[in-house]
Order: sequence, then C-alpha cells, then structure tokens
Amino acid sequence: MQTITNSKVCYLFSVLKDYIDFCTEFQTVPENITSIEILDDQSSLYAGRIYLLAKEEDLRTLEQRIIFPGAILILSREKDRLERTDETDGGIELREGVDGTDPSAENPRREEKRKRDFIGLIVSMSFPSLYNCLNRVLLQYQSWKYQLFQVRLDQFTLDYLLKKAEQDYGRKMYFLDRDKKLIYGSEDEEFRENCLVIADTAPERIFTAKLPNETRRTNDCRKIQYGGHSYYFCRITMDHYQNGQVVIRENKPEEIDLPTLCLLLARAIETRLKASIFVSMDYDRTFEALIEDMANGKVNEEKDFERRFLALPHPVQPVIRCIVIRFDSDSLNDQLHLQLLHTLEQEFPECNTAVRRNEVVLLLTYEEGPSDLEPEVREKLEKILVQYRASAGVTEPFRRYGHFMTQYRLARKLLKIGLMVRFHSEERIFTRGNYMDYQLIDMALRSFVQEYGHYNFAYLIHPSVVRLAKYDKLHGTDFLPLLHAYLINNQSASRTASSQYMHRNTVLNKIKKISSLIGCDLNDPSVQHQFLLSCCLMRYSNCYLHRDLLASDFVFYENGKPEGKENL
Repeated sequence: MQTITNSKVCYLFSVLKDYIDFCTEFQTVPENITSIEILDDQSSLYAGRIYLLAKEEDLRTLEQRIIFPGAILILSREKDRLERTDETDGGIELREGVDGTDPSAENPRREEKRKRDFIGLIVSMSFPSLYNCLNRVLLQYQSWKYQLFQVRLDQFTLDYLLKKAEQDYGRKMYFLDRDKKLIYGSEDEEFRENCLVIADTAPERIFTAKLPNETRRTNDCRKIQYGGHSYYFCRITMDHYQNGQVVIRENKPEEIDLPTLCLLLARAIETRLKASIFVSMDYDRTFEALIEDMANGKVNEEKDFERRFLALPHPVQPVIRCIVIRFDSDSLNDQLHLQLLHTLEQEFPECNTAVRRNEVVLLLTYEEGPSDLEPEVREKLEKILVQYRASAGVTEPFRRYGHFMTQYRLARKLLKIGLMVRFHSEERIFTRGNYMDYQLIDMALRSFVQEYGHYNFAYLIHPSVVRLAKYDKLHGTDFLPLLHAYLINNQSASRTASSQYMHRNTVLNKIKKISSLIGCDLNDPSVQHQFLLSCCLMRYSNCYLHRDLLASDFVFYENGKPEGKENL
C-alpha cells in the first residue's frame, strides 16, 4: 500500500483508525472525496466516491461491477460478527473482473489474477453510525467553505479574516508575503522571529488538497515540524506566481483536516485579492452599447449594424467570428469580468471586446478566415479560459453585419447547451462542429412543443434505442452510454475503450450484446446516423431538460404490439 498524501483520504483513515479491521492493498488514491452512496444497483463505482456496504452479500456483486481506481468501498460489520472465514484477508475476494477475453485462450498472465486497485475497508461500526460519521466529515468541509467565503464577501480584510478563522477553529494562523515575512496573523513572537527559518525547513510531509466538489485544481500543503509544533503551509498564487503563504499552527492532536482547512483559507484570500485588483472602468463601451441596443430591439436592420460596426474601436475585417465567454460560477463580480476583458485585449489586441451582464463577448475578424477555429487562437483562448475558470461558445465565420444578432444568440445557446451535455468537465470551448446535433435538436424540439403541445418527444427516438434504455434501467447496465460513445468514436473499439476506461475486449463483448438486443446492423451507415441522433436526443433530455423520457406515459408500438418489460 502506498503512503497516502491526499489530505481528505488521510483524514478519513484517521477518523476510522480505531474501527478498521481490514484494508485492501491499493495504489491509486483519489484526488478528492465528493460524495457518500449506499451500494445498490450501480454498474460503475467511480473514483472519489465512498460506497457503503450494509451486508457481506454485497461483496459477491463487486465482480460484476466496473470499479475505477480511487473508488472507496466500506463494509460495516458489528464486532460480534467479525470472523475471517477463509484464507483471504478479511474473508474478501476482491479480484479483477472479467476482462472480456476468451477464457480458453492461452494467456499466461491470466493464471495469476491481480487485485483490483481501489480502497476497500471493513470497519467494526454499525451501518447508521458509519454513515453519520462519514456524513459529518463531508459536511465539515462544506461548513468551512461557507464560513470562510461568507467572511470574504461580508467584511474582508486579511487581518479580520485570519482572526475570525482563528476564533472559529482554535488554531493560530498567519499570512506571509512572497519574501516569507509575517505581515498578518497571531501575536506570536516565536513565530515572528523564526518564520523565515520555519518556512525554509524541509517539510516532514506534503499533502495534496482540493476544495469540496472541485475537479481540476489541486494544491500542495506542506507540513513542517519546528519547536515542538506542526505548521501547515499553503501557497497563494495569482497569475501563476507565488504571492504569499497561509500558515496554520497545530498545537494539539490533529482532530480536523488541517491541510484542507489551510487550502480553503488560502483560496478565500486569493479569490478576494483577485477581485480587489483595480481595473479601469473607463474602457471603450461602444461594442457593449451595440450588444445592449441589439438585445433591446433598437438595432435590427443591416444598415444599422453596418453603421454601428464601422464605429467600433478596432476595424472589422470582412470575415467575423463571435465568441461568448462565461465564468463557471455566476457569483463572480464585475471587476473579475473586467480583468478577463483586459487579458483578452492583451492576447487579441485587434479584436473588439465587451462585458454584458455575466458574459464577455469577443469579436474576432479576418481578411479571409478558415471555417475551423485556428490552432493558435484555440490555444490562446484555452489558456485564458483555464486561468479564469470560464467556458466559451464559438460561432462559425460570417460576413454580413446583419447576421451578428443571430450569431451572438447562437453562441450563447451553444455555450449553454455545451456546458450541460459535455462528456468531459475539462472541455471549455464549444464549437458548432462538435455540438451542431444538439443545436438542431434544441430548435426542432421547440417546434415540436409548439406544434403538439407537450414534451414527450420519445416518438422521435429510434425504438431500438428506447428499448436499450429500458433494458439499462431494468437490469442496471450501461449499454446506452457505451453505444453513444462507440458511435461518437466512429465505431473504434480502441478509442471507445480509452474514453470509457474499459478494456477493448470488454467493449467488443458489450457491443456484441447490444447488437443482439437491438437487432440492427451497427455497420449500416443509415442505422449509425439514426442511433447517434437518438442517443443525442436522450442525452439532451436527461442533461439539458432534466426530463426522464422513460418516466413519461410514452408507449411505443412495434409490429402492432406495445413495447413493455415483457419484450426486453
């Protein structure tokens, strides 16, 4: 078993240490712990989630489930029932599941099974006690985040925030500048005199920590021992350089997750400092005024757009592309929007930019532009979006000024749909080429609702896709998402396996099973097109409209007979 460096996982083990009777060997530690779930009919168990097993019979179902590295499984057993029944540790046989290969084929590596890589624990606690204990841990993180960020919003000064956190959490806290000099924090002469020496001391341990429900950004927290005390250091970074450090001193046994608390305090300070940076408000508002007048119906005609475009700060070339950018969080204030605007102006100095409500609009123009977003522009834009934790909807190039209103609205809709239906949270740039199907579905369904007066558009979905979705719901399988991924990846088993974290042979076996269920030839281009569009309709309904089509009163008649559970 590797040494655990993740702060939340380490704290989880410290909370349960007196009750753990068995732990599996594991190599992968999740970057975050996001939720607690009771093991039921899930076909896949994901990294960063805690799954609780109420009875030992649940162990026998693990072989049929996909368990991603970093998943945490905890079995609750009472003290008087703790008996190890076989030669395996704790009576658990947690081995690799079926990998989809032919069992009769010669493969020497199959002779020795390897244990699957996840964290499995047996604890001697009752199930309610275990659930309540773990729930308190996760609620603690949310409580810290709320308290610290509420202080940041209500009454922010560095000194006030540190004193308030000290009072709430009973630890001494400090803030060092980039030269490691104490500028705010507890009146502590020992630390004030030795802070430079302490900060330069080699850390005893380095933890990784994340905010609650954060997926991308990870911070390091250094634990340093000095003078009989433990100090936790977390850096504050702005524009990718170190600006200072938050320090928490532990003067009693570790009862809370101090690395994560230190990170939360650092992030609260960092976010408020970014929002406090002065950005000039007197930027040229000509483009912003055009968008506002357009939204209010004051600019409609081609000649009006042409006149307003000629008055923009930067000349508009014949080919135009509109980009709408929105922050991941709608709570960020106008000053941060203006910082993003300033960064865009530096990277794209010949482009017109504007801030409107919670969006930033960028107008790229070319003498002659390609239909796809240029790699250089995409790279610059991606870097900015990651820095500001934002996403962008990008239109196709257009030439007529009068089309700007349509293109602007399409970019906003593209961004809204993309954020809801995207497959990967890291995706930040949404283009029509990748999301055209969803835009067409959105427009078609609006017409459908207007024409027929209801949202039950399951009639538009291929009956075999509906049958497959019902089969998944009835049997707890994941055939429909796999089919969607398979079609998106142009029927490539290797690319599908990579995107779904499966073995290639597992994908092939499942596709074979899917083909037998739907009774259609997936090699037929016409069938592929119909199925891909149907999968997009299902995903649009579930992710964008939050409507479960299978829960409606929809009944599809096939061959004159209603389709139901008996036909699955």
